[in-house]
Order: sequence, then structure tokens, then C-alpha cells
Amino acid sequence: MAGAPPTWAVAYDVVDDKRRTRLSKFLEGRGTRVQYSVFEVVATAEQMRALLVEAMRPRRFDPAEDSLRAYCLCEGCRRATMVAGRAAAVVCGDAPVVL
Repeated sequence: MAGAPPTWAVAYDVVDDKRRTRLSKFLEGRGTRVQYSVFEVVATAEQMRALLVEAMRPRRFDPAEDSLRAYCLCEGCRRATMVAGRAAAVVCGDAPVVL
């Protein structure tokens, strides 16, 4: 049996306020905001490709001005993630990571 889909870090830099708001609202429905312009999304590679295609619609994204990146986080990378400040708690194994 295959494991759970991987977690992706999705980050954006959108110049226009209206496009940025539209993209942010779109991503809020599909992942967890972990920074102002960074979301974590659990998805297969195929699902992530479809999400990015949908995210890059013209009312949300202008490839001449904006940037959108998705980084696949392997399980080892997820377990090694450290968080400080107002960010949501990260669970490492069975215990939360507290810095």
C-alpha cells in the first residue's frame, strides 16, 4: 500500500494586490498557510501540477511579473523542519518541535 501523499511548500511573490489576494484565497482552500506567502499542501505530484495550473490563471497570476514555486518535502525533511515564533506547531515524530 502506498503511503500518504507528500507535503509541498508552495511560495509566491505576486506584484499586484488584487492578483495576490485572489491567489492567496485560492491557496487557502487547498493548504495550510505557514507564512504570509507560503502554504503547505498535501498532494500527489499529479494533484500539485493541476493545482499550479489552476493557480496560474490570469486573474491570479502574471508570469511576466509574478513567481510561484512548489517544493516537495520528503518525509525526512518534514521531520527535520524547525519552527519558531507565531507559526503553527510542527510535530516531529510524536512530539511537537519547540524552539
